[in-house]
Amino acid sequence: MTNIVDLIWNNKYEGGIEMDIRKIILDNLKSRSRDDIKGFIQEAVDAKEENAIPGLGIIFEAAWEKMNDNEKNNVMDYIMRGIS
Repeated sequence: MTNIVDLIWNNKYEGGIEMDIRKIILDNLKSRSRDDIKGFIQEAVDAKEENAIPGLGIIFEAAWEKMNDNEKNNVMDYIMRGIS
């Protein structure tokens, strides 16, 4: 399985031209199953690799943008619980 770091760093440049990292990550994830994506996230969290942080941020950003206010409040409850 490709990990989240590979999705970010191994696909950043194509033909020497810098690519849009958000587009690359999201394009690579679109064809993946729910279990694959969960695995990418869990692997990144378990490995605690700093290189994975941008990819996790892009996944979070994409989800956040599609949430309604109630969903965002629920996520904020989890975030606040996680950082306390």
